[in-house]
Amino acid sequence: RGGLRGRYRDEVIKHLQELDTLSANGEMPPSVLFWDIENVRIATWKHFGLPTSKTMGRFLKWISGVTDFPMRRVELVQVTRDSKDPQYVHLSGKRNWAVTLRKLGAVVHRTWPPMDDAADVIIFERMQHHLDEMARGGPQRVFMLMTGDKGFRPMVESAQSEGTTVIVINPLQGQADYYPGGCSFSVPIQIPVWGVIKRDMHNPYLDPFRPREEWLPHHGPPRYVSGNYDLDFAHHEELDRRVFHKWITDEPRWIGAFEPPKSFVDGTKVRPGVRLNDTVVAALHRALARNGTMGTRRGKLVPAAREAVERDLASFKDGDTAAVFWNFEDMYLLAQGPTRQETVARAVRWFEGLLDMPVQRVEVSKIVEPWDRPGSHGNDWLYPMQKLGFFLHRVWPPKREKVDTVLSGSIAALAKVASMGVKEIGGRPLPRLVCIFSEDMYFDDPLRDAQQAGISVIWFGLDERAIYYPAYSDQQVRIDVTKWSQMVAEITLADRNPFTPGIHTPDAPLAVWQKEASPPDFTWGKGDELDLDLMDIKEIL
Repeated sequence: RGGLRGRYRDEVIKHLQELDTLSANGEMPPSVLFWDIENVRIATWKHFGLPTSKTMGRFLKWISGVTDFPMRRVELVQVTRDSKDPQYVHLSGKRNWAVTLRKLGAVVHRTWPPMDDAADVIIFERMQHHLDEMARGGPQRVFMLMTGDKGFRPMVESAQSEGTTVIVINPLQGQADYYPGGCSFSVPIQIPVWGVIKRDMHNPYLDPFRPREEWLPHHGPPRYVSGNYDLDFAHHEELDRRVFHKWITDEPRWIGAFEPPKSFVDGTKVRPGVRLNDTVVAALHRALARNGTMGTRRGKLVPAAREAVERDLASFKDGDTAAVFWNFEDMYLLAQGPTRQETVARAVRWFEGLLDMPVQRVEVSKIVEPWDRPGSHGNDWLYPMQKLGFFLHRVWPPKREKVDTVLSGSIAALAKVASMGVKEIGGRPLPRLVCIFSEDMYFDDPLRDAQQAGISVIWFGLDERAIYYPAYSDQQVRIDVTKWSQMVAEITLADRNPFTPGIHTPDAPLAVWQKEASPPDFTWGKGDELDLDLMDIKEIL
């Protein structure tokens, strides 16, 4: 603090003159920052001020400004068990500075488990790596080490003896030490303490690097000099020093595990079970191809059932429509992702893809108290259904079988109209296919009546099980369908209609290095384009 004298002063003057010459010739050596972020920490609390990238950019400007060298590389060590940043890191609301620095171009090494000096060992290794590169004739660099640990001093002095300039920044004590390359001493420099630096860098109202004319008298004198950083994104040099117990396999079976399975990366991941974009026609063809014991649930179809299914498949033609009858007490939707109205519209589009024909009518039954009206509370699904043109059945008193019987009553009315030879109602053709979504069917007499009247019927259950009633027959065929709970979760995640050819679905995601051929469509439900029939069929009779 009293100034430099003697040979120390002379050697520092000579060192600064060499740097001035390099700067005048545009040959200023770039710097490499080794940040001991486990020691010099930044808080990770939830913050709603500046974006994380802008805040971290201020820290990098400050470090580069303190040293007066252009910064081209930042290296740090993250203590984590994950090889990839899991989704909860991005959704938790907390700041993860390792993720932010990686996005800005820093080299973030990984280590596990959290042991003392585990991160220091990697920093030592990386410093030695850069020294070896310079010894082999590589470009010269200036080392910057931000830490509060004194254990790095032997390595710093060794690098200085090889001609490398090293700057050790210890903001925890408000001091930096400048080690001129080729010398045998260091020069202490006073800097602001870490708490003051963090306060100023996080300030969302006053930029610490604002122009001098914007500094007002009550702000005090400017404290910081804005530096220059342009990181090189050398992510290929990141080290992975995580060590796990021997019983942790490379292909863990649980979500959020340490290593993501390879299938999630290369595009070969496919969810077991029936796919989201499966259709009834495909399920019927699978049923025809069964070769198990005849008469069992998944065995070979009996001749009468096979003939009825083949005749029914051959009779489907363009222009056929479908009607859906939905027990919302048993088979509900999830309020996640898109709006409720978009979720309901996506469900209808999924019905159309499943049945392979447009849906012209949707009837929904639900237990509703008499004084409730659609839209009377925020968790109401009936209001968006009403806006999209659904025919609503409000059931009261709360009897579980009543929810099914009101739907089967509508199917019975539809069967009676079809048996009378009526082809159209209100200018719309009668549906060729009827699908009822319910966990249980208390009585299937109306379904059999519709079957005899020439309307094919599907009962779709909760757990990958459905019964198909071919038209003009008395046969029933069990088919395998998508599990309802998986469907309602995946349509909220899908950013495209899963039945669009060539589109990857959430149950078989695209490889991480590939891109979809078409842009995402977050409104693929297209609720405003639905044209549903609201006529009460029972009143016609």
